[in-house]
This record gives sequence, structure tokens and C-alpha cells, in this order.
Amino acid sequence: MLEEQALITSDEAEAARAIDIEDQLDFTPANNDFAYQSFVDHVMEEVESIDGVETIDLYAAGFDIYTTIEPDAQQYAEAVIQSDEYIHQYPDEEHFQVGFTLLDTQTGAIRAIVGNRQENEAERGWNHATAASGQPGSTVKPLLDYGPAIDQLQWSTGEQIVDAPHEYSDGTTITNYSGNYSGSVSMREALVRSLNIPAVKAMQEVGLENAQSFAEGLGLSFENNIEESYALGGFQEGVSSLDMAGAYAAFGNGGRYNEPHSVRKIVFRDGQEIDLNPESERAMNDYTAYMISDMLKGVVTDSAGTGRRANVDGLPLAGKTGTSNFSQEERDRFGVPDGGVPDIWFNGYTTRYTAAVWTGYGDGRGSGYLAAGEEQQIARDIFRHIMTHVHAGEGTEDFPRPDSVCGDSELFVCGAEPTTPRQDDSSDRDSEQPEEENDVDDPLEEDTEEDIPDEPIEEAPDDDSVDEPIEEEEATDDSTEEEETEEESTEEEPAEEETDVPTEETPEDEAPEEPTEEEPEDDPNDSGENNGNDGDNGDGDEDADGEDAGNDENDEGDDTED
Repeated sequence: MLEEQALITSDEAEAARAIDIEDQLDFTPANNDFAYQSFVDHVMEEVESIDGVETIDLYAAGFDIYTTIEPDAQQYAEAVIQSDEYIHQYPDEEHFQVGFTLLDTQTGAIRAIVGNRQENEAERGWNHATAASGQPGSTVKPLLDYGPAIDQLQWSTGEQIVDAPHEYSDGTTITNYSGNYSGSVSMREALVRSLNIPAVKAMQEVGLENAQSFAEGLGLSFENNIEESYALGGFQEGVSSLDMAGAYAAFGNGGRYNEPHSVRKIVFRDGQEIDLNPESERAMNDYTAYMISDMLKGVVTDSAGTGRRANVDGLPLAGKTGTSNFSQEERDRFGVPDGGVPDIWFNGYTTRYTAAVWTGYGDGRGSGYLAAGEEQQIARDIFRHIMTHVHAGEGTEDFPRPDSVCGDSELFVCGAEPTTPRQDDSSDRDSEQPEEENDVDDPLEEDTEEDIPDEPIEEAPDDDSVDEPIEEEEATDDSTEEEETEEESTEEEPAEEETDVPTEETPEDEAPEEPTEEEPEDDPNDSGENNGNDGDNGDGDEDADGEDAGNDENDEGDDTED
């Protein structure tokens, strides 16, 4: 290909073909510096998958790679995830892993990737940030349930949905984690509290085909047609933090999707270059993006929100928690205690940055579990620390309200003013408490509900104050016990912008060896937050955030989260 385009000579092409492909791919920097290894690995994967270019020809031509990395953000993310300096409750187990991705919300440019908890990563090793790591739990509710409902049916944020005993189309019963029901609730309340039944009803009204099409427009892919259990995150396959960050960024970008990318361009020796910046695509109406963002703000700020511990005080931030479950059969086979869960997520964004964090175990379902309490707050803490750092020093604009949105306390699509709300057919009304991710110890969780099970709720709302020292960030949960008393300091310098330094045949690894800039904030919140059982994973029937069921419609224990 490159020979045909005169990018290399016929002699160079012939010489390249004579070299074993493994020798060409096994590139190691001259100084054996493995800084930013997760990012570098992903860069090389992108370069080697360029359409129409043979890898063997590419390496023979000689080129410089211009990446999207922000060295400061990458370095800080590695320090937070690969040391105990900022977060002190990491499990002391080799199979525990983290997958983290940070994107530019407006462009989809990857600013940082950390694919392993271990500091010494193997070159070209497994990257938990870019590989499908676990079931997404309730983080799919904006993508498969409520996003499509607004986009397709023009639901308002005040749309009334009856939270009462319900079934999947095949007759399988769906329940909320608490076992109670809240009667008529608004879509906003259902999303903030991560209730399960309203989410399933939303998908059923939208239709599986429309829901799947909406999610695919945000970069998610499915091996088969989705089932109703997907409404709660009961996927048959896992998802990656890279894909989830790309999907969530579209909400913060007015409904436009940009494919996540780490390479901006490649410049060959003769000066020719390949521009690899993807084109932005309209994935949803602007009103859908704004209304979802407005509701997701409540997840981190509302007293009943499940993600308060991830909040950064003073930052216009939207986000969603997610927790998956073990089935009872898995609990018995692997010896998982009540409250233990396989996956915990937190995905969130501002108009500047989008981050997705997965925490779990990387060697199969039986390799470990996240115990109820502080371990289930790690994803939120990682998100809070890094987002506090990258936003420091610069103002961040709120999500701009489009002219297509009308309303005050509850929003609706202009021209589609809400009609009379549906009648409440439930006699049991739950108190407004987060169902999914509520910390059992937090009075905000589902504790107020009369029949609250003693078991921890999967994605228990972040309540307890962050024990980890957070620089200047403070859990904005005013009413939550877990107010992160010390906000992560935003003194840290703003993350650097994508560097323009070419890296010969490799991404820029100019990373400073040590994360000097923003050293761990002495968050007096650091691991002290015992949010009790953050999630309740109960029997694997419910989504971690208190939502029931990530398990497929058959309650098979699919790891579904909040």
C-alpha cells in the first residue's frame, strides 16, 4: 500500500517484507523506559490498525507519531492508581485491577489511560482500560433506557413511571433491591436513585431495537441483539472503560459522538502525513444530551444520589455509578460473602473532560470480589482525585442549555409539553433514597425504607465522608454523611494539552518519571470513608446500585449493577 502511494521505494518495501513481523512489532524504546505504558500500547494498536495500510509497510517507511496524551494527566492518573499515596483502601491482592480512561469531552482525544494497578506494567501486556473488563451495571441506564426514551419518545425529566411489581416480557419478576416500591416517580428520581423497575419499563416502551441502535450510535457494540435484562447492565459480554468514556462524552458534547483516539497524525520521512482525527457525528438530539446531563448532576449532588462521593465541589459535573452482582450459585462456588461484588464503575463528565473507571478482578469471576465498604468506593475515589486535578486552575463551563429545552425544575422538549402524569398504582411508597449504590451505613441509602435488607447495597450511595485525603475536593453531598470534607485541591496545575512532540514509531513517552506535579493530596478523606456496603449485591438478582437485577431476565446472576 505504501509502495503504491510512493511513500516508500520498492527496495524499502522488499526489505521490509524480509523482516519477521514479530521483530517489527516488538518495539522497545532505546532506554527501556516504560513510562505511560498503557497509553503507549494503545497508540501502537491504533497505528497498526489504520485502514488500508499494511503494518509491515508502515514500519519500513519510518514515521513520527503525534499523540493526544496530556503528560501531566497521565502521570497523575498513574500515581493515583498505581500507588497507595492517594487511595489507601486498595485490596492487597494481585488480581485486583483498575481500568481508567480520560477523554477530552469535546473531541474524544484520549488524554490518559491506565490499564493496570501494577506500577511495572509489561510492554504490550493486557490493558484493562481498553479491553472489555466487566458488566456495566447501572451505568447503562442513560445509554439504553432513559437516553433513548427522551430521544425517541420525548419524555420529560418529570415523566412519571410507576415503580410497582413488574415483570420482564417472559414473565420473570423484577424487583428493587430493597424489596419495596415507590409508586409514581419521575424519570429524574428514578435515575438519581437508580431504581430498577422504572429503567426496565423505559426500555420496554422504547423497544429493544431502538434502545440498541441508540447505544450503538455512542460506540457500544453487541455480539447479539440485546435482551431486556440489558436495561440493568446484564450484558452477556463485558465493556471497557474506553468505550464507556466515549459514550458518556457525547452527553457532555451536546449529543455529538467522537470516537476515542490516541493518535492525531502520522508524519513520514518525506513529509507526507496521515490525519487520524475522527469526524464528529450526531448521535442524539441536543435536548437528549442536556436533559440526561441535568439529571446525572443529581447523582453526585442530590441527597439521594448514589455517586455523591465522586463529586468535586464547585465543578459542573454529571455521572453515574454501576455495580454488578454474583449469582447465588457463584457465591456458593467461590465463597463470596454477602455484599461482595465483582465490578464497580463510575463514569462521569464535564464540558472539558470525561472519565470512566472500572474496578474489579482481572482473572475471571472467581479470582476475587470487592468487599462491602471502602473497597466499593475505590472507583468513585479514583474519579474524584483525577478529575479534581485535571480541572485545577481553569474555569469549567456548565453544560449549555439548547433552545430545544423548556421548563424549570423539570425539563421537557419544547413543543412536547408533558401531559397528565400516569396514575400511581402502587400502595407502597419508598422514601427517596438511592437504591443502587447506597452505603448500607448511610442513612441516605435505602435504610429509610422499612424493609431494607441487612445486606449491603451494591452501589450504595456514597455517603460516608471520604476518608481519603482529597486535595481540594469535597464530596458535594451536602446531606450525606460521607461528605468528602476536603476537596481535592485544585491547586494542581491544569493538565497539559496534547503534546505535539513526535515520537518515532512510538507514542510520546516523554513522561516524567515521577508524578511530581500533583502529588497526592493529603486528603484527609483518603481511605477513611467507610461507606459501608456500597453495593448490595445481594444474590446477584439486582443491579448493584440497588437496582435489582443485572442478572438477565432469568436472574441468573449476570453481573448487573446498580
